[in-house]
Amino acid sequence: MLVTVPASFQLNQRADTLEAASLAGLSLTDYDLLDEPLAALSDYLFTFAEPEFMAKAANIVVFDFGGGTCDVFAARLKPRGAQAGVDIEAKGVCVRRRCCDISFP
Repeated sequence: MLVTVPASFQLNQRADTLEAASLAGLSLTDYDLLDEPLAALSDYLFTFAEPEFMAKAANIVVFDFGGGTCDVFAARLKPRGAQAGVDIEAKGVCVRRRCCDISFP
């Protein structure tokens, strides 16, 4: 089982999420928490991507707007060759808080 969390979650917020899951009877580790932009990209690839798209390397940028934050996730998709699917190589995450504010830090 995986639980998605905002990429902007700090370590204490991730620990609180794991504790809440434990209280709900779920046995999760830190590896079971998936950043939401990566979850969105994975869902897109499994649900909508055409085989031709999956057959070539590509750079991808995912914008995740919500709850007053904007997470930007950059990744490189690398086809597995004879095996089906692609590997997702994370290149970085940029987290902006209060993206709707007039002044950015």
